[in-house]
Amino acid sequence: MTSSTDFGDILIAASYDEGDTWTTPTVLFRGEGADRWGWNTTSMDVLSHGGRLYKAVEYGHVAKYGNNREAAPEGAVELVPNQIFDLAHYLGVLSIDENADLLVPENWSLSKLYLPVETDPYHCIEGNIVVAPDGGLVNIVRTRFTGVSYKASVDAKNPEKSIRFMCDILNFPFSNDTKFEIKQDKETGVYIAIGNDLRFGRQVLCMAISEDLEEWKVVHVIGDGRGSDDAFSYADWIFSGEDLLVLSRTAHNGAAGAHDSNSTTFHKIENFRQLYDKDALPGFEPESYIVADRKTKDANII
Repeated sequence: MTSSTDFGDILIAASYDEGDTWTTPTVLFRGEGADRWGWNTTSMDVLSHGGRLYKAVEYGHVAKYGNNREAAPEGAVELVPNQIFDLAHYLGVLSIDENADLLVPENWSLSKLYLPVETDPYHCIEGNIVVAPDGGLVNIVRTRFTGVSYKASVDAKNPEKSIRFMCDILNFPFSNDTKFEIKQDKETGVYIAIGNDLRFGRQVLCMAISEDLEEWKVVHVIGDGRGSDDAFSYADWIFSGEDLLVLSRTAHNGAAGAHDSNSTTFHKIENFRQLYDKDALPGFEPESYIVADRKTKDANII
């Protein structure tokens, strides 16, 4: 599953020969395309829970106006110096009966869309649907803010209802405008997140763990580009027996930038459960995370 372009359609295709060939993509939901309103999704995990499959998506748009305030619409914001943006991202959840035909659009449910104005209406994206310690479903998303993620509840009994704000996750080691991915170790219940440590941008790719989705510690560095132009981002990963297998979008040997990478690298974390008892790595202690200030507004649902 992917999007056709920035803020385009949500597409899905199937392969019956281990990826050698694929069916023609099926459109699940239509978008309008770049600089207009449409769908955002990336290589986030698909959760199987209670007989259904769940995946986080966002509906939004991004338009850039440089420093031309007169050309920008009302409500546009200056997120970085001399760069005015008109943007918003509504959170949503796709789900489907795990026995249904995934290629039939009518089999999919889409929650009502929710604008997370309590934390970041502009750029809450790339959500992780996980089972919380109390058995409920939550969506944990990337924000623009340093040391802050955002958690919303997902109603598994009513998948077409809106997701709802729950709380901020403070002193979260990742986020800060970079993608991370969370999965739960079913054998131990420990949650594992792989992403970029906020103090080093995309140059350092790390593994962090939590027992409750609230308190996190970084226990392992997967890729370290400090002192070079190398950077690691948009990592996707899976469990493989006693190991974790990680695929990274990597900038190496003169890439255009940390975001506009030129390589794909493969990484293995062997015997990953041995890292559970480690203290936070020196220099990566939670107390050193900087928590950004945010303005609180009323929520909006469409």
